Amino acid sequence: MTKPTYTPVNSYPNMAKLVCKDYGYDCAFEVEGDSEEVAKKFGEHSEHEHGIEYSKETLTKFMLDNNY
Repeated sequence: MTKPTYTPVNSYPNMAKLVCKDYGYDCAFEVEGDSEEVAKKFGEHSEHEHGIEYSKETLTKFMLDNNY
């Protein structure tokens, strides 16, 4: 039986991941996928669940700064 192999998200161009805990919230929300979609979904989550609105540019910078 062979072990499954996993490819890191950063191996694919335009792939990203954001984790709510990285922003200091006690929240298990995570989203990963295409960077545009990740920014949109995370922005919607943070606004609806935490009352904070982040711009797409802020979220994109966070993804780039953290190698997501």
